[in-house]
Amino acid sequence: MTLPALDRTPVATRTNRVGLLLLGLLLLAGGVVGLVVSFGGFGDGRQQRPALDPATRSFAAENTWFWIAVAGVALLVAILALLWLRAQLSTSRLNTINLESDRSRGATSLEVSALERACSGELESRRGIGRASAVMLGSQYYQRLVLLISLDGREPLRAVDNGIQSEVLPKVRQALENPDLPVRIEYRLATHPVRVAS
Repeated sequence: MTLPALDRTPVATRTNRVGLLLLGLLLLAGGVVGLVVSFGGFGDGRQQRPALDPATRSFAAENTWFWIAVAGVALLVAILALLWLRAQLSTSRLNTINLESDRSRGATSLEVSALERACSGELESRRGIGRASAVMLGSQYYQRLVLLISLDGREPLRAVDNGIQSEVLPKVRQALENPDLPVRIEYRLATHPVRVAS
């Protein structure tokens, strides 16, 4: 079971939205201009002209700086593309959680992957659950747990959810020493997922 875009950082999410919005607007503007030109919106003679007229081609050939500027723009686009890819790869998944805030007492840390495996195993052992995965997101100062659960139909959704809320989540919160740990649960049925948050 794979995690959807829940583990992306807010920066990655915002970058996606802004980047796709700008790209969409740019492509829309180009398409509109092309349609207007093809229907003679800028004059009938413009329909028969090539995209670059002889004067433009001569200008590019006679000015070396023109191609340097084109190369600079292409480099800028490549850098922006790399930054976008980097944002896609950044996630808010945790590796370890420090349980001891007072350094004078020493250091106590919890391996998040062990907690996730234990939580998934506990969930999959319960009647009504076919598959389950647990992912801890956030930072050292704020964590949230995401549970993705596939139901097998042997138990009603409400019964499964009540069992998780009353038996599984208290154990997780106790292990993390965080009674207010926010949890998002996504239940997946045959076709339509049903979400319950706590």
